[in-house]
Amino acid sequence: MKIDLFSIPVFIGNIDLKKIKYSKELEYEKTWHSRTLSTHNKKENFFTEDSLGYIADTIIAILDPYIKANFKIELIGIWENLYKQKDFQEPHIHIKSNFSFIIYKKLKDNSNTVFVAPHRNISEYCWENDESIYKTGFKPLLKEGQMIIFPSFLEHYVLPSSGTKSIAGNIKFEYVGDGC
Repeated sequence: MKIDLFSIPVFIGNIDLKKIKYSKELEYEKTWHSRTLSTHNKKENFFTEDSLGYIADTIIAILDPYIKANFKIELIGIWENLYKQKDFQEPHIHIKSNFSFIIYKKLKDNSNTVFVAPHRNISEYCWENDESIYKTGFKPLLKEGQMIIFPSFLEHYVLPSSGTKSIAGNIKFEYVGDGC
């Protein structure tokens, strides 16, 4: 018998990119240590209210079959990243949120996001990086128009990419009413 303890769920779904519109032209700036172009540091929202509503509704539709309680979400941050010439994103987590998401807007092939197992350092130390026992990384093969939702504490990074765009954001999650 095998029992998987403490699994970390991620949720994948489709999103209609034509329904995501901007209220003004995007203003990118070099951000993070990687110097990747992003709208992350901008205080203003670039997305229309209809687009934000559509993204929130899509997230709820993806999560709803798996969460057995009434819940609501709040998008507390949303930004776009532009990867030009082998741009990358260093390993990071998203603070002050419960879940985070990535929408793959423009890709050459598959997504280049890699998720890191929280036990990676311990597993590599004890098992000499034997991935047959403990997986320490996961690279989902996602396409344009797909979204992945994951717990914000889950460390991840982006491999060097050129000519790609993603929309990322954070979610506050709250149980409401009966069920919890």
